[in-house]
Amino acid sequence: MSADKRFRALLSDYFASELSYEENRDHFEEAQVILTSVAEIETVHNELQADYDDDRHWFQQQFITKSLNGILSSFLSTRNQFYDSAYRDVRSLFEAFLLLNYMNENKIETAKVFHKQERDLLEMDLPDGKLSWTELHSEDKLHDMIRKERKRLEDLEGDYGQLYNYLSNARVHPTRTDGVALDRQYVAEEERQLFHWQLDLTLGLILQLLKLYSDTPAFSRIKDLFVPVIENIVEELGHEHQPFLDIALEKFPLSDN
Repeated sequence: MSADKRFRALLSDYFASELSYEENRDHFEEAQVILTSVAEIETVHNELQADYDDDRHWFQQQFITKSLNGILSSFLSTRNQFYDSAYRDVRSLFEAFLLLNYMNENKIETAKVFHKQERDLLEMDLPDGKLSWTELHSEDKLHDMIRKERKRLEDLEGDYGQLYNYLSNARVHPTRTDGVALDRQYVAEEERQLFHWQLDLTLGLILQLLKLYSDTPAFSRIKDLFVPVIENIVEELGHEHQPFLDIALEKFPLSDN
């Protein structure tokens, strides 16, 4: 067998289990709502990213893009029955949600970190403009933001410290064997749990997008745009969100600032 034929055969062997989502299969409605909601968020995000390319919004915009890609990546891994990888995305998305929440409640501090990073990059003599392994000033600052939000969340919901550690040990660090035997075969309960995580993180991303633009004239308009998206998830789908989203509602803006 030629190398090309063997390569194509292996592609078929390893990735032939991609699930199609017709109305008669498990969790069709969840799959449909996740992708349609992500599309709505991305449309608004792309529009506002162009309109508000400034210090108070730029850093958060990058992590919203990263989170949109993360939800799609988790969905794709779930669809291909690589559940472990899907959970790794969930763990990363969970941290991104906490980071965005801190940034959106501390926009001036976040803008200062952004400015410091820009100055550092200008002063660096980087070959081909690439960072390679160079550590940025912002990395420690962003880690600190995540730590503060984790502590705040654990004060609100004590179980989330244990959940965070579980997601880390079981899905990120190679310290547990949970789920190894489940990958590359269909497991309805794994799919259900992952889709519900993705729905929660989609709701969280909507909240963070609204908090980001609460200081702009666009806030009221995009709030109205997202009402049917939220209703579709919560009411029509009957999804009960996890309490970790409540941290974003503690200081949620009710009107334009």
